[in-house]
Amino acid sequence: MNNIALYEKKNSGTTAVSNAFIDYHLKDANEAQIKVYLYLLRNASGSEPVSVSDMADLFNFTERDIIRSLEYWGKTDLVDIDYDENHSLKYG
Repeated sequence: MNNIALYEKKNSGTTAVSNAFIDYHLKDANEAQIKVYLYLLRNASGSEPVSVSDMADLFNFTERDIIRSLEYWGKTDLVDIDYDENHSLKYG
């Protein structure tokens, strides 16, 4: 299973959503993109592994939907996404 590495400096037991997300990104994002972003925020402490497959199962989306959502957020200033030498999403 390929995991996605998430990082946060401390875990307060809450999930804070930035005003920038609400003010500038919420209106343009689709359902899958919003769910993926919020789930990534919630899991940013890195205490639990997160995978594309697990998110697809949890939200009843395809793995491709999850990857497209990650790529979408990678084009914003809210999430940093790494790509491999073939310009494919790098995870795992």
